[in-house]
Amino acid sequence: MIILDTNQLERSQPPDGPLIAMLQALGKQAGHQLRLPELVFEEHLAHYRRDVEGASARCQTAESDLIRLIPDLHRQEQLLPDVDRAVEDRSQRLQRVFEIHPTPDEAAREALLREARRKPPAKTSQDGQGSGARDVAIWLTAISACEESTEHTYFVATDINAFGRENLKHELAEELQLRLGADANKFHYCYGLDVLLSQLAARPSGEIGFDAVINDVRVKAAVASSLFDHAVTSQLISSAGLLPGVGMVSSIVPGLSIQAINKPTDTVHAYSIDGATWASARPSWLATRRFMVESSSWDDRYAVELTFTITTTVLMQVNDVGNIVNAEVTGRSGVSRIRGVRINRDIALYGVQLEEDDERAAPPEPMTESDGGILDLNSQDDS
Repeated sequence: MIILDTNQLERSQPPDGPLIAMLQALGKQAGHQLRLPELVFEEHLAHYRRDVEGASARCQTAESDLIRLIPDLHRQEQLLPDVDRAVEDRSQRLQRVFEIHPTPDEAAREALLREARRKPPAKTSQDGQGSGARDVAIWLTAISACEESTEHTYFVATDINAFGRENLKHELAEELQLRLGADANKFHYCYGLDVLLSQLAARPSGEIGFDAVINDVRVKAAVASSLFDHAVTSQLISSAGLLPGVGMVSSIVPGLSIQAINKPTDTVHAYSIDGATWASARPSWLATRRFMVESSSWDDRYAVELTFTITTTVLMQVNDVGNIVNAEVTGRSGVSRIRGVRINRDIALYGVQLEEDDERAAPPEPMTESDGGILDLNSQDDS
């Protein structure tokens, strides 16, 4: 099994970042279950709640500043996010990926004692106040999980002071021998996800570039298919203000246009295990879709072209010569930076069609007001 400390869980961009996708693929291939200590699970949710509340507060401040600076600004009113619901959704999504291992009954008392006595993985220095009870509880949970399992356990963390760097601190190694006996060799400490992945799998012989990923026809087809998901369509309609009640909204063109937004920090994670090579990446895209707004009156029907950005996690299978042979979208962000243009209905129905898989296709330039008028849609920050 694979057990992550909080810092390495958050480095993997839960619940559906590229490293999470890679861990799931390699874990399934090699039979390793993904687990989180209960305290790691709770700590991450607390961090997530704080981040959501902070982002919501900043959004409200920016909205107030805009209204103060532009008194006649027309913007669709935005409801504040339901923080409790967002945290519950994050909890459920994490539990679909990881099994949560409960904290042993004796761990809380032992954690406080080690903090007071300056015993690792708690702080060992006598200077200042004691700390590290959380690290002790996580450590004891990882040992408990190994004791209850017949498989090898990989504990992944990067806290040098608590656990060590290349190897466990000698006090912790001695504790493993005492607790696990002959099974102590089943417990593996990995200083970070890179070390874990190097122990479970090997780097492929050929490099897989990010440009190759975003230009691959299978990747683009998988991304295009995912953008017709009901959740994406609903978010587009809602964020653009095309809600039922004013009229009926329906997609009028089955295709769409997508174009990758390449960033210097974009990377591809690729590893081979048991003859299979897996790669994962998280590209962002500029996409365009069209909708028809219809009411009971034919004169009130018009077409809308929406351009937006979205980020996707893509998991790929790669053959021996480095070509992508299969791709699927395992996660995505919400839609953001939505721009809308009202276009002539006949052009929408019978004019230029958006291409699903044409690598040359790019979102069209916004039309002028003479073509139907620019819609006043809200601009959103990246999610």
